[in-house]
Amino acid sequence: MWLTVLLLALLLLAGLRRVYLGLFSGNSPNPFAEDVKRPPESLVTDKEARKKVLKQAFSASRVPEKLDAVVIGSGIGGLASAAILAKAGKRVLVLEQHTKAGGCCHTFRENGLEFDTGIHYVGRMREGNIGRFILDQITEGQLDWAPMASPYDLMILEGPGGRKEFPMYSGRKQYIQGLKEKFPKEEAVIDKYMELVKVA
Repeated sequence: MWLTVLLLALLLLAGLRRVYLGLFSGNSPNPFAEDVKRPPESLVTDKEARKKVLKQAFSASRVPEKLDAVVIGSGIGGLASAAILAKAGKRVLVLEQHTKAGGCCHTFRENGLEFDTGIHYVGRMREGNIGRFILDQITEGQLDWAPMASPYDLMILEGPGGRKEFPMYSGRKQYIQGLKEKFPKEEAVIDKYMELVKVA
């Protein structure tokens, strides 16, 4: 899971860099030129108010003329790209095939049950980190980041040898140390894996 989160963050940052270099050189305003973070507004919990925003069906008559960009998909990458483009003064249309925006970041409900499908832990979101700054700029500080307990997750495998538990610790050093404690004969492989993650 940690690798997936890291890869998503790297892809997001690479995409943001490409968008920035391709669209913000020239006469467009730089969306990162000033800190736009503001205190979080109250969370909208009224379902009808949320539906008006999140469940807007596509209608050709509502598509503005002279679009600067069309973003396909409303996952974290698509929404981040669209927000940055809009902050740079571009006219953007976001299209999503699902009935709800958010990609793997939204919650599903079925038969009275609620479950999510995507990220449940994002590291390096302390004040001062570049990832936090970028996400604060995109959301204008409207995401409320809360530190998770460590371990933040527990993988349990049961087999002929019995039950084995593998805790996932917060923080890069603690994460690596936890892996090495569970797999002491694999320290070199774990170090190589972490190097490859960094390169990727």
